[in-house]
Amino acid sequence: MTSCPKSAAGAGDAKGKRLGRPTIVVDRSRIASLRAQGRGWKAIAREMKLGVGTVLRAAQRAAKPSSENPDEPLLAN
Repeated sequence: MTSCPKSAAGAGDAKGKRLGRPTIVVDRSRIASLRAQGRGWKAIAREMKLGVGTVLRAAQRAAKPSSENPDEPLLAN
């Protein structure tokens, strides 16, 4: 193997380019309020234009105690 991917990544870093999946911010409070209204996970995901897994993961992270709940953006799968 050659070092082309590393050199390409290094060149991208120098130009400020980011690699990987785009980061999205999920509104966990909106998920909680829709859930409190009795909406299902699929309906919430459809309304927020997210995957069901992303919505479930956000709800699980919101349910954790605050010491285990960093305010980091969720990545869409």
